[in-house]
Amino acid sequence: MNILILLAAAIINLILQSTVLPSIEFLGIVPNTALVLIIVVSLLKGRFVGSIYGVFVGLLTDILYSTTIGISSLILFFVGYFIGFAKDSFARDNLLNPVIFTVLSTIFYNALYSLIIYFLTADISLKLALKNVFSFEIVYNAIFVIIYYKIFSKIFTRPKIKFN
Repeated sequence: MNILILLAAAIINLILQSTVLPSIEFLGIVPNTALVLIIVVSLLKGRFVGSIYGVFVGLLTDILYSTTIGISSLILFFVGYFIGFAKDSFARDNLLNPVIFTVLSTIFYNALYSLIIYFLTADISLKLALKNVFSFEIVYNAIFVIIYYKIFSKIFTRPKIKFN
C-alpha cells in the first residue's frame, strides 16, 4: 500500500511540476517539488526508503527535464539518505524541522548540481552558480514542504493506542 502511495505521489508531483508550477514562477524560479517530496518521505519513512525513492524520483526528473541523466538522481539519493537519519531524532509534530532540512537541502542540491554541471561542461560562471544556490527557490521549497509534510504525515502516521 505504501509503495502505491509513493508511486502515485511521484507521478502527481511530476504532473504538477510540469503543468501547474511553471505558471507560478517568480523571477524565473520554480519550486523544486521533487526535492521537497524526497525530504518529506525521508523524514517520515527513513533513510532506506528515502534514498531509493530519491533515485526513482531523480531518474524521472532527469528523463523529463535534464539533458544529462543521473545528476538529479545522484543528488536526491544523497539527500534522501542523509535526511533519513533524522527520522527518529526529531519530533514529527514540529514543522520547523522540515523547513530547516529543506533550506539546507536546497542549498546542497543547487551547489552540487552547479558543481557537477561545471565539471561536465565548464560553461557556468561563478556568479550564475551562486545565484542558483542562494535563490528564491529556498523560500518556495520551504512553503511547499509545509504543505507536503502535513499531507504525508496524515497518510503515513498510524495512531499508536495501547490498551493495557
